[in-house]
Amino acid sequence: MSKIIINPIDTKPADDQQANAAEIERRANAMVIKTQMDLEAAASYVGGIKTYFKKLVTLRKGMTDPLDEARKKTMDLFRPIIAVIESAERKIKQQMVDYGVTQRRIQAEQQRKLDADTEKKRVAAQEKADAARAAGDEKKAARFEEKAEAVPPATVIADRVEKVAGLAMRKDWKYDIIDDSLIPKKYWVLDEKMIARAVKNEKDKCDIHGIRVYSIDVPAIGSR
Repeated sequence: MSKIIINPIDTKPADDQQANAAEIERRANAMVIKTQMDLEAAASYVGGIKTYFKKLVTLRKGMTDPLDEARKKTMDLFRPIIAVIESAERKIKQQMVDYGVTQRRIQAEQQRKLDADTEKKRVAAQEKADAARAAGDEKKAARFEEKAEAVPPATVIADRVEKVAGLAMRKDWKYDIIDDSLIPKKYWVLDEKMIARAVKNEKDKCDIHGIRVYSIDVPAIGSR
C-alpha cells in the first residue's frame, strides 16, 4: 500500500509579506503623477513591484508545488477506478436504452397489425355496402354500412416496458445539423478569442467586417 505524504507547510514566508503588500498599496494610493519626474518615479517603482512580484511567485510555488503534486498523485490513483465505473455504468444504461427501443418497436408493430386488421374489417363491410347499393339493394347496403360503423377500434396495446422501482426514464433530446445556413443567427457563437488573436497579430492591418480595431497605450515595464 503506497502513501501520499504531504509535509507540514510553513506559512511564515507568506505571513512576512503582509506588511510589504500593505506598504505597496499605501504608496500606490498616495501616488500622483503630474510631472515628467513623477512619471519616471512611478515607472521605477512599478519596476520594483514587478521584481517583488517574481519573488512572491517563487515563495508561493514553494508552498503550492507539494500540494499540486499530491493532488496530481491522488487524481492519478482514482482516475482508472473512476474510468472503469463510468464505463460499466454507460454499458448498463445503453443496454437499458436498447431494451426500451426494442420493446417499443415490437409494441408499434403489434399495434400496426391490430390497426390494420380493424381497418380491413371496416373496409370489407363498406365494400359490401357499396356493392349492394350498386345492385339497387338499399336495405342491404344500409345493413353493411351499420356493420362498418360498428367495427370497434383496435385495442391499444399497453406499454411493454413496465415501471421499475427506483428507475426513472427521461427523454434526452438531441439534434443533427441538416443545413447550417438555415440556423438562426442567435444560435451562432462569436469566437472572440480568435478575433483577439487576429487583432493582436495583424494590428492596424486587421480587416474584419463588423468590428473596430484600435489601440491604447499601456505601461510595459518588464514582464511577470
